[in-house]
Amino acid sequence: MKEASVSIHAKNFKGEADNRKSAAKWWLGATIVFAVASFTSPFYLPFLLHFVIGDCDLQLLSSKIVAIAILISATLWCGRVYKANKHQETLSRHKEIALSTFKTFVDGTEDPAIKNAVLMEATRAIFATPTSGYVATPDHPSNEMTILEMVKNIPKS
Repeated sequence: MKEASVSIHAKNFKGEADNRKSAAKWWLGATIVFAVASFTSPFYLPFLLHFVIGDCDLQLLSSKIVAIAILISATLWCGRVYKANKHQETLSRHKEIALSTFKTFVDGTEDPAIKNAVLMEATRAIFATPTSGYVATPDHPSNEMTILEMVKNIPKS
C-alpha cells in the first residue's frame, strides 16, 4: 500500500514538472519576442511615430522613450516569469526523483534505524525548498546587478 501511494505522488510531481517545463518554453518565447522588439524599436519606432504624431519633436521623443521603456519592462517581466517556471520545474523534478527512489532505499535494508533515516531524508527532500539557481531566496541572494547598481558603477569605469 505504501508503494502505491508513494508512486502516485511521484507521478503528481512529474506531471507538475512537465507543466512547468511547457509553461517555461512559452515564457522564454515571449521573452525573446519582447527582447527583439526592445532592441529593434529604436530603429523602426521613429518612423512609425512620425507618421502618427507628425513633426512635434518633444512629443515624438517622449513617446519613443515610453514605448521603449514598456518593451524593456515587458522583456524583464517575461524573463522573471520564465525563471520562476524553471525554478518550479526543478523543484518538482527533485521531489519526483526523491519519491521514485524511496522504495529502492527502503527495500535495500532490514534495519529499522536505517529505514527510519531513509524516511527522514526522503521527507526532508520532499518538503524542504532547495535552491535551484533560478530565483533568489533569503538564504541565497541573487548575484544579478540591478539597474540602479549598474548606473552607480558607470562613473567608476
